[in-house]
Amino acid sequence: MTALDTRGNPRGNCYTPPVTQGADRILDDAWLALDRGQAGRARMLARRALKDGRYGPEALHVIGRAFLDEGDGREAAAHLEKALAGGGDSPDLHYDLGLAFELLGREKDKMRAFLEVLARDPGYDRDLPAWLDEDRLVAVAEAALEELPEGMLSRLGPVPILVEDRPERQLVEQGFDPRALGLFDGPPWSCQGLTGPALNRIVLYRVNIGAASRSEEEAAEEVRITLLHELAHFFGIEEDGMEALGLA
Repeated sequence: MTALDTRGNPRGNCYTPPVTQGADRILDDAWLALDRGQAGRARMLARRALKDGRYGPEALHVIGRAFLDEGDGREAAAHLEKALAGGGDSPDLHYDLGLAFELLGREKDKMRAFLEVLARDPGYDRDLPAWLDEDRLVAVAEAALEELPEGMLSRLGPVPILVEDRPERQLVEQGFDPRALGLFDGPPWSCQGLTGPALNRIVLYRVNIGAASRSEEEAAEEVRITLLHELAHFFGIEEDGMEALGLA
């Protein structure tokens, strides 16, 4: 069972703080710095915003995210837990905390955080555009499968493609990412043998794909690229091999 990909933290800022003496704009700049990969700058700006007590949870979230982006799970978890203790409760905060716990190998804590995301995301997803309906999602996935070399496609066999809104709770309880774009359900080819069973099914998570995209074209390309990459990994092909096959 393999996640197709995750949508990361695409909703942006879930907080709606009161407008005060520029702290809101400072935090807007901090989130933008994170989007640009400027973790140090984001952390500096968020520490400035901490002077406004009403922005404490969001500022701590930014600092935690900055540490998370740098791969420092310990500092990330510490700041994100402070944000929760201070009243932060957005699904993005719980998601980032789950990722920090994953870096630290705290699987039970990660699962609890991810379950909070699964419970809270629907409240934020109501107004998200559904870029691709079920039929279009399946058509994009089927077209992507046709791009595979003939030998890989024949070994893959017929694969049902299903569309669901988001991962089921049972999967998340096993540590599955609640914001995954899709699911490959089946053992890797290397574990099946030449005469073993084909991949069981592919599940696309419609709402998650919509949240990770800004247009219908972007949603379609997200599905295509991710599907091809993960299928290549399913067959044990590394990045160089994917480029040679035109799948990168």
